Amino acid sequence: VLSSALAAEKLAETFNNICGEQLDQQGQNLVKLLAENGRLKALPEISALFTQFKADFEKEVEVDVTSATKLTKKQQNEISASLEKRLARKVKLNCDVNADLIAGVIIKAGDTVIDGSVRSKLNRLSSTLQA
Repeated sequence: VLSSALAAEKLAETFNNICGEQLDQQGQNLVKLLAENGRLKALPEISALFTQFKADFEKEVEVDVTSATKLTKKQQNEISASLEKRLARKVKLNCDVNADLIAGVIIKAGDTVIDGSVRSKLNRLSSTLQA
C-alpha cells in the first residue's frame, strides 16, 4: 500500500511538473487526488465536460460549418449573426470545406443540424423519384 501511495504521489508530481504554470494550486490538487485514486485516465473526459459546462454557463456554442467552397469573412459573419439570433448564444464557428457537397453548407450546433447542401437535396430528390 505504501509503495502505491508513493507511486501515485510521484506520478502526480511528474504530471504537475510537465504542466508547469498552466495549472494553478487547485488544478494541481485535482491531479494529485486523481492520481491517488487511480483516476488519471478520467482527466480527458473531465476536461471535455468542464469545457462543455463552461460554454453552457457563458452561453457559448461551437458550430461546425462545412461548405462546398471556402467561406468569405462576410459569409462567416452573416452565418454567425444568424445563428446567434436563432440559438440565443455567442457562436464560435469551426469552418471546413468539403467539395462533395457541390454547393451550400451543413451547419451542426450540438444536436441541431441544418443541411442546406445541394448534395443532400439531390439525394432527397433521388429517393423521392425512386419511391
